Amino acid sequence: MIPPGPHYVFSRKAHNAAGIERRLKNAGTVFLFLDYDGTLTPIRSIPSEAVLSSAAKTLLRSVTALPDVHVAIVTGRSMKSIRRFIPACTITLAANHGLHILHEDGTEWIHENARASLHVLDAVRRRLRSEVKAAPGAFIENKELTLSIHVRKCAPAAARLLARAIERITAAVAPELRITKGKKVIELRPPTPWGKSGAVLKLLHARGSHGAVAVYIGDDATDEEAFRAVRPDGIAIRVGRKKRTEADYYVNDAAEVHAFLHMLLRARSMDNPTSPDDKGR
Repeated sequence: MIPPGPHYVFSRKAHNAAGIERRLKNAGTVFLFLDYDGTLTPIRSIPSEAVLSSAAKTLLRSVTALPDVHVAIVTGRSMKSIRRFIPACTITLAANHGLHILHEDGTEWIHENARASLHVLDAVRRRLRSEVKAAPGAFIENKELTLSIHVRKCAPAAARLLARAIERITAAVAPELRITKGKKVIELRPPTPWGKSGAVLKLLHARGSHGAVAVYIGDDATDEEAFRAVRPDGIAIRVGRKKRTEADYYVNDAAEVHAFLHMLLRARSMDNPTSPDDKGR
């Protein structure tokens, strides 16, 4: 059952930020899971343009340097793509919706079903070329273990026709593949229920999460399962207000995600006491 709409993190009246900051300060360990597009950076029409600012990179490095704070980026991007955007520091990367994990120590894990589906994904991609070409503004992003068909710059009618074509071709060529939809994107994934929540739970189990606080921040429908994974003891935060969500809280945009990271820095810094919300809302 989906709970009532989330609470605004930086609500001046409710003092939510102060309560969250206390929880972060008092936790033995903090596990911070962050989506990338729409969370650390605003959504861009062209994925390659979603570049972290120098200030955001510095902020992320500062957070990862905190004692007993473990950071993971959980994204739908391919591993090759996300590695181009995240600064070199001790961050775990869970790419392709958690199907491919690169740990802090450099070891990698790829879901066995993802490896087994490479050939059928390629077959579908070849069949889709002409359909995507017929929808101006649409394009295919080959993410190795998954496929994304972007329709953000596509006319609504053309996007609907393309969505039906994707369903038709997938059913004919590889009906076992999963079709999922995000923000102006249609994705084809291997036949496994594994997703972002699987990656979150796998990483928590590997580290041992007893007495820890897990925080997940994301903006898309694909993040809802991860919100469920960290509740009820963790902190689930949606980027963008939406009444029907599994998240406990929401922030408005990527700038407020950065404000949350500054709050985490305050909470976990030994020489800074927990402070009340200073955003003036």
